[in-house]
Amino acid sequence: MTKFMRRHKTLLIMLPVIFAFAVSMCIGESPARADTAEVGTADETHGVVKAKDPKGKERRIGDGDILRLKDEIRTGAKGFLKMTFKDDTSFIMGARTRIVLDDYVYQEDPIDGKISILANQGVFRFKTGKIVEKNPENMQIQMPVGIIGVRGTQAAGETDGEKSMVVLEKITERNGRKVHVVLQNKTGGTLKETPLSKEGFGSSVQKGQPPSDPFKVPEADRQRLDDKLTPPDDGSKLPTGFDSLKEEEFSGRPTPTGRDVEIGTTDVQSSSDDSEPII
Repeated sequence: MTKFMRRHKTLLIMLPVIFAFAVSMCIGESPARADTAEVGTADETHGVVKAKDPKGKERRIGDGDILRLKDEIRTGAKGFLKMTFKDDTSFIMGARTRIVLDDYVYQEDPIDGKISILANQGVFRFKTGKIVEKNPENMQIQMPVGIIGVRGTQAAGETDGEKSMVVLEKITERNGRKVHVVLQNKTGGTLKETPLSKEGFGSSVQKGQPPSDPFKVPEADRQRLDDKLTPPDDGSKLPTGFDSLKEEEFSGRPTPTGRDVEIGTTDVQSSSDDSEPII
């Protein structure tokens, strides 16, 4: 065999390997799961809002900016963010709130989609989109205490790391039945959950305890929560070109839960803490 033929034989043997490597580099991980994948857009921002990627790089978030998978997003003392995911799920963050866009998959067929958000601190509201419409089990919001299982609706939540709360704000129907949310928590190795199927009803949970039975949330508390999730009208909109991300904008203690809701009742006890209570 000539030297020329040996070279061509080697090349022919290597071609499948080269081709497979090239394909793997082009395809790689599904674009919806890559750490830099775009998952949504900031529709409206007020005050200081910033995101930190998995490598620790921080950036300011303004109207129209892209939000990416694994971003840790924080709002300042006067911060507000309304974002829309690619499947039209809407998510609002009030002041001093911190979340992580933990997992998001959305392709042509929404039935294979998935949303997972870590809500570590603060107050938030969500309205479900196409992913939940096709597969209600595929969205959840994990808090330090409790997990919100979303079945397709609009609800609000609040957490301080010790206590959490969810309120069902609007009921929608799918295939002739009303959809809802559930609040879950593990106690003694067993997952306990409380479904919410009536507008204006909520459930709360504390560390090591099962979620409370549903209770009607007082109108004053619902209004307080709504105020926290309404864009501020106090000049807190950042001017064009403003890029200050001073850490003091994020100072202050997390919003505490400040009230104890007895299971199955709406009785509350005031906290000795002078900060705002959770509903």
